[in-house]
Amino acid sequence: MNKYVVTGASGFIGGKLVQHLLQLGHTVIGIDKSNFPYDLSTAQRKLFHFSKFDLTGDEAELSKIIGTSDAIFHLSANSSIKMGSVDRNLDLQQNVIVTKNILEAMIVKNAPKRIIFTSSSAVYGQARILPTSEEYGPLQPMSLYAASKLACEALISAYCYMFGLTSLILRLANITGNNDTHGIIYDFKKQIQTDSTKLIILSDGKPRKSYVYVDDCVLAMALGLSFPRKGVEIVNVGNIDQIDVMTIARLFVEIQKLHSTSIDIAGGNPNDGGGWKGDVVNAFMNIDKIRTLGWSPSLNSTETIKKTISLL
Repeated sequence: MNKYVVTGASGFIGGKLVQHLLQLGHTVIGIDKSNFPYDLSTAQRKLFHFSKFDLTGDEAELSKIIGTSDAIFHLSANSSIKMGSVDRNLDLQQNVIVTKNILEAMIVKNAPKRIIFTSSSAVYGQARILPTSEEYGPLQPMSLYAASKLACEALISAYCYMFGLTSLILRLANITGNNDTHGIIYDFKKQIQTDSTKLIILSDGKPRKSYVYVDDCVLAMALGLSFPRKGVEIVNVGNIDQIDVMTIARLFVEIQKLHSTSIDIAGGNPNDGGGWKGDVVNAFMNIDKIRTLGWSPSLNSTETIKKTISLL
């Protein structure tokens, strides 16, 4: 079995990935600035080594932590697009600088030379061609978050070609599931906990996006265990369909049996009806490439949303 590093190991997706790798019998080094909150079996704990470490910190210390592992799954990032407009240094520090630090740690002698990076469908901006393939361009990010993810992709590509690294860049659609920590269903849940009489939609209700269940996302990431073998490979991780915000709100009310809850539309913003500045109102990626690699989502977007709501 191999040894893998997972940055952002305490996060929603990172924690699921850690558990999956441990179940396969691999040794895992988890890195996060927050404590690891997930329960592991006795056998899994023997294979798991957790380092509470701020990735914006000392590159030399980071090199010691990652050691001679076989690859790095790099998930650590600011995950809130909206926060980027409040703190304009957030995405630069937590996404771009952190990624640069990891790449620097990888080019020292005997360090891992393969990185699997979680990018985002947001790098496409509001694409003119839907569904959008990996070859689409030019890429025009609409938020600082999206811009930082694209910058990370560029850094990874440059380090691969200049220093002999290999990379699998996964452009993720919206990932959701039980115990998610952000996103539309999480936001709806928080709203209802405060006031169960109404559900407020920040947009005009029309934005359409794809959703992937977190377990499916982890299986897509597991492609990085053996792929790619050289250079830079970019792969979309999305779904076969879309679902709009109003439909999600109605499903939330129905499945949670919130019979007295109204759905109120707060209206759109300057981005053609999106929920906030930087919100892409119509996102739909082509997933033909990843399907040829052996991965397909087990649930479509609607089924993903329904399952997530039912597990609240």
